[in-house]
Amino acid sequence: MLGDVGWQFSVHKSDSAALLVVDLAAEPGDTELAVEVLTATDTRTSQVSVISAEGAHLAVHQLPEAMASWSGGSIEPAFREALRQLGDPRIEVDTLAPLLLLRLHAGTDALRLEALMASRLRKAGALFTRVATLAYDGAEPIGAIAIGALTYPHGLTDSVSTETQVYTGFERGTEIEVKLTVQDDTPVWALASAMYQKLEQGGMPGFVADLGNEMQRWQFTMHMYEVLAPEASIGYISFSPKPSGKFVVHQKMFREDALRRQESSRYDVEIPGGDFDAYLAMDYPELVVRRMPSYRRSRFDVNIESALTGHFFGIEIDEVTELSSGKTLRQVEIEYHHSRVHQGLSPSTIEVEMERLIAVVRRELADRGVAVERSFYSKLSFLKDCEKSAALPT
Repeated sequence: MLGDVGWQFSVHKSDSAALLVVDLAAEPGDTELAVEVLTATDTRTSQVSVISAEGAHLAVHQLPEAMASWSGGSIEPAFREALRQLGDPRIEVDTLAPLLLLRLHAGTDALRLEALMASRLRKAGALFTRVATLAYDGAEPIGAIAIGALTYPHGLTDSVSTETQVYTGFERGTEIEVKLTVQDDTPVWALASAMYQKLEQGGMPGFVADLGNEMQRWQFTMHMYEVLAPEASIGYISFSPKPSGKFVVHQKMFREDALRRQESSRYDVEIPGGDFDAYLAMDYPELVVRRMPSYRRSRFDVNIESALTGHFFGIEIDEVTELSSGKTLRQVEIEYHHSRVHQGLSPSTIEVEMERLIAVVRRELADRGVAVERSFYSKLSFLKDCEKSAALPT
């Protein structure tokens, strides 16, 4: 559905502008989706219906040929010109914006209608988020369906329309992560590129790239202290320098490597002279700590969203080099990040969907001949093993 953006946002809305219902190609299967991403190709159509603001069916127009209707942040130029050529004064082309994606499902007893509201526009496509699932008797005209879905009181408009409010987090302060430790010297960038390509080519069914944030690359040095006491703080605290001269202070609390670990971070921390011992004595006097070897970390993240559940995960492929010995650790980490706010959101599906993603990733690694060991093997455990190796007689 294309229409005046005032239907979704609190801006002036033209009272006379009609809505357009753009017919899209049917999809195979009958899967309900929390989100759907439409590329320009996905918006191809050869027919549009004109609907009044009251839901009256005004006209159906056939286009001279099938063409994309939307791309990035605007109407496709050819589609814009085709609409102008129709000469229908009720279509105010310059006011049109994506409003809803309507997904009609054929059920055993009744039809189901999913209404997904436009939530993100990027060059790569338009993302729609489910705000309602409605029953449909199959008798209502398209205009009534369209206006009914557009005006349904779902209460999610602000959450799905505001870039900084589209996510929520479950188990805040807890890292949820599985690690696949690479058993050979396979280049981590090759793995990251392969994972990204697999995702982009549709090889991860039910998952889509985080639109506009598909991949991230990181590199930093970490200075770590193992925390030995008190009991509630056992784990580690680390320091990562920033170009500003300040530090990120990251603390993880866990007695043993596990799926869930408690974590907290401080950003832009001033530590004069990089004196971590003095900082710990001042700000964390209760901690009993032991200095660990420092390491350098390079990490390539493929950011992914479950189209089925709205949960976001990172496929984080990194290589860690312990600076004193040069020993390396390569891992593919699958980590839960946050969840998209949508109708039907549930934290109960986080681990289920995470396991499904892990299975997809492991199959891709196996197909590439890359052997991995599934575990929760942490950087702290790696540094401890480096110490043990260095202590062995030569």
